[in-house]
Amino acid sequence: MPLQKEIKTQCSHTVWQNSFLYGKDYRYTLTYPTSHVTYYPGAEVFALKMIFSMKDGRVLGAQAIGKAGVDKCIDTVASVLQFDGTIYDLIDLELSYAPPFGAAKAPLNMAGYYADNILQGLADPLRPDELAREIEQGAQIIDLRSPALYQGGHIEGAVNIPTEQLRDNLDKLDRDRTILLACKTGLNGYFMERMLTQRGFKARNLMGGCAYLAAFKERQTKHQ
Repeated sequence: MPLQKEIKTQCSHTVWQNSFLYGKDYRYTLTYPTSHVTYYPGAEVFALKMIFSMKDGRVLGAQAIGKAGVDKCIDTVASVLQFDGTIYDLIDLELSYAPPFGAAKAPLNMAGYYADNILQGLADPLRPDELAREIEQGAQIIDLRSPALYQGGHIEGAVNIPTEQLRDNLDKLDRDRTILLACKTGLNGYFMERMLTQRGFKARNLMGGCAYLAAFKERQTKHQ
């Protein structure tokens, strides 16, 4: 059986405005879902970016990089674009499900939920290119990964408090500083961002976690 190559696929609306600004006019979600449920053998992680309008939640486009599952996601978004669908349409999608082929909550369902939290102000993910500015402004960085992953490389100045220990170590966090959360792919950071904001902290999750940050730095290096 031939090896399946990693592919990049995308779809989008054409946007004509010259001043279409991130944060004001649009934002995006960046997640690392799996091709099917993880308890079934052979699940593969892929990267999924979904772009949406800050005005009305309209889906503007998507990109996916990986192997299994990327074509299905982009085909679905392409269909949503045809009828000017929104992130709420993504949330309500009823897609086929069986453990070898997908999850009950599909990657696009979850991307829709994530975007809805951003629109409601419940989440404020941090892009890798915004990290340096936040550090300069005095943010406290918490690395939520395991000690082994932390020791293998981490953001300079980050303190290692694994996800499962954070709730018991809130006294180590400075309520007068923004708390930046970095995990492996952004999922645990999202959960901990929600937990901390509910407890009165100003917290932001590093979008895509250390995986996206590494890809961002690699791209920067190639373009230097």
